Amino acid sequence: MDPFDDLLRGVRADGAGFSRTELSPPWALRFGDAESLTLLAPLRGEGWISFGEGEKPRLVRPGERAARGRSPSPTGPNRGAWSRPIARCR
Repeated sequence: MDPFDDLLRGVRADGAGFSRTELSPPWALRFGDAESLTLLAPLRGEGWISFGEGEKPRLVRPGERAARGRSPSPTGPNRGAWSRPIARCR
C-alpha cells in the first residue's frame, strides 16, 4: 500500500462541508487549519497553492487535485496572490 492509500483508509467522516467558489482575478483564498482533509480541484484556469511556510508553491491546473490535512492552505491565481487573502474558507 502507498501512503495516500493509508491516509484515506484512516479517514472517518464526522461531517463534511462542500463549497464551490467562482472568483475573478485577482483573488486569493486561505483555508483554515481545523479541517482534517482539504481537497482542491480547479474547474477552469489555473492557480498556485502553497501548503505552508517554507514550502515551494505549486501550480494546479484543471484535472489536477491537491489534498492536505490540518494545515492552512493559501491559494491564488499567481504566486503572490495569497499575501492578502480576499476570502477565508472555513
